[in-house]
Amino acid sequence: MFKMYSNPSKVGWLGWFEDSEGKVTAFVGLDRKVHFMFGLN
Repeated sequence: MFKMYSNPSKVGWLGWFEDSEGKVTAFVGLDRKVHFMFGLN
C-alpha cells in the first residue's frame, strides 16, 4: 500500500510504501525529485 501526502503549496511531498511483509520504504521529495529514500525494518 502506497500513501502520499503533499504540502498545500504542492512543492514537497512525503510518501511511503508498505509491502505485504510489513516492510516500509519512505520517500521524501521536493519538486518531484527524490532527495532520499530509506527503508525501515
